[in-house]
Amino acid sequence: MKKYMMLLIALLAWSTTARACDVCGAAGMGIGLLTDYKRNFVRLGYFYNAFEAAPSIGYQVSDRFHQGTLSVRFGIGDRVRLVGDLPLRSNWRYSALEEAPQQQTGLGDARILGYYVPFNRSIGAQHRLYWEVGGGFSLPTGLHDPDIHDRNLPENFNTGMGSMGYVLQTNVILTRQQWGLVANLTYQLNGPTARGYRFGNLGSAQLTGFREIPVKKVQLVPNVGFSLEHIGVDHYANGRVVSGTGGIGGFLTAAFNIKTNTWLAGVSASLPVFDNYGGGEIDATLRLGGQVSYLF
Repeated sequence: MKKYMMLLIALLAWSTTARACDVCGAAGMGIGLLTDYKRNFVRLGYFYNAFEAAPSIGYQVSDRFHQGTLSVRFGIGDRVRLVGDLPLRSNWRYSALEEAPQQQTGLGDARILGYYVPFNRSIGAQHRLYWEVGGGFSLPTGLHDPDIHDRNLPENFNTGMGSMGYVLQTNVILTRQQWGLVANLTYQLNGPTARGYRFGNLGSAQLTGFREIPVKKVQLVPNVGFSLEHIGVDHYANGRVVSGTGGIGGFLTAAFNIKTNTWLAGVSASLPVFDNYGGGEIDATLRLGGQVSYLF
């Protein structure tokens, strides 16, 4: 058992990076991995986060990001999993310098991922370990206006990056009876846009503990955890760093889910423990999420 716990720790020690902040667009952390990740599903999800200008800015700015996502996961045999995500994003900026809010709404960048399951079996009499590794592409399907700064908005306020992204991900679930521990790591390398602008590489790391509580014909699945995200700085076409980009944040997460044989629904909240976005000019706030999944 000890060596499998060391495997989880080693996976979490892999430093990764993720998209979220007023200069980087809406994050897609979702509410974490639970037991439904071992099954096929169709999911509708919603995620909200917001950032406030730090007091040192001298005037009030609030950016609020809304994201709805349609996700499908389908297995081929016992070892292969295919996943597709199509997001719709709406980004809003409220500023003391503007009478009306500014907004950008449109499709986000779709993702197509494939996974291989190298390990899915019992460990001793009471434990079971599920491990999948995979990767894929983030496609430039999102709305991307390279001249968005003409409206006094950062280029990252677009709902799409305007470039290809290359994704690596691994998910691990360790269970013992009704208890479970989930580790999730994601890394995304971004290519340049048509004009040569390059968004910082993205990723996230998350550790979540959960319990399944049977109540009549349903299962209640509360979970708590910690997530970490880091955003690399953006670069202009000439290679110079874009000021006010990049950042890191750590969040306590909690969620409550209700699960049946064919449905899973839940809500989540994430509270920042520490954060440093845009060189300390941006403060993260509470994040909220929700999802409904059909399992098959």
